[in-house]
Amino acid sequence: MTLDAPIKDDIAFAMEEISRGLRRTFDNRMQSAGLSRTKWRLLVHLQRNNGINQTELARLLELERASVGQAIDDLEKLDLVKREPSPSDRRVWLIRLRPEASVILKRLRREADDVYATMWSGFASTDLVQLQSQLRRLAAQLAAVDREYDGWGDKGLSRAS
Repeated sequence: MTLDAPIKDDIAFAMEEISRGLRRTFDNRMQSAGLSRTKWRLLVHLQRNNGINQTELARLLELERASVGQAIDDLEKLDLVKREPSPSDRRVWLIRLRPEASVILKRLRREADDVYATMWSGFASTDLVQLQSQLRRLAAQLAAVDREYDGWGDKGLSRAS
């Protein structure tokens, strides 16, 4: 064990705690709007990519297609999204925001900004840019480890080897 192993453990544990804390906080804030965090994230992705299909939404949200389908059904009942047939593939439905979604998205944006104001209090913009860069680097390196690990099966190696 190297001397910096406890520091690396502490950082990894802190990142997990931050992630859990954000989920809990956003779940509480979104409940007041009658939404889950998943539905809020879905709406935000549609705001950025309006008119994408359910499969693409599932990929962006890193959720199963069926779970995303249920969220879309719920959001349709709230008149926040609508399904439209794809002009290029009659088997595919595109998901679009309805005008009513802009009101709730503005409210949710204010909620997120309020959380972030507290969370990032005392951080300079340069700190945030540096942190963003470092976290992206960590994510890329972790993805590389994942790809390498998944490739073991292709070579007839067990993960326990």
